Amino acid sequence: MNQEKEMAGFSMDAFRQGDEHALDILFRKFFPALSYFAGHFLDNTLMADDIASETFLKIWAKRQDFESPDHIRAFLYRATRNACINHRIQSERSTARETAFSEKYQDDALFDAKIVESEVIRSLLEAIEGLPQECRKVIRLSFIEGMKADEIAQKLQVSLSTVKSQKARGIELLRKRLPNSLLQILLFM
Repeated sequence: MNQEKEMAGFSMDAFRQGDEHALDILFRKFFPALSYFAGHFLDNTLMADDIASETFLKIWAKRQDFESPDHIRAFLYRATRNACINHRIQSERSTARETAFSEKYQDDALFDAKIVESEVIRSLLEAIEGLPQECRKVIRLSFIEGMKADEIAQKLQVSLSTVKSQKARGIELLRKRLPNSLLQILLFM
């Protein structure tokens, strides 16, 4: 996906001047990925969401310091990582896990890998959200929640053949929208 499509409607100038709509665009694009990213560092998904939300407060307060969307993206991930580390250190100060966490997640290679993984997940979720409603439901239940076709049919109160056809249709639509590598990741989730 190219940067322009990814940030449709976003204006760096408007953001720097305090346009809340520009912040909303950033929030909708990056919050799920940041929350997922933070979730790998914390055992608490609510805290991961809180940290991701607080990161947006930080960029809003510093909005005039950013020069480009790439600068904002880098700051979002770095600030989220640092907030997670700080949270873990504060909550587990006297335990052995504090040392293990710091050593494990200070590694820049792991940090970079988690950014890539989070961005891939964000891209996949965006592509799934673009599917027709019934396909989207079936694909989410199948690949995101790990349900089997018969479980999906029962949950959605539709026939098994409907689930199979919606799943096949969804995969075909995703195949047209996603690079093969992203589609393969989805199929192995």
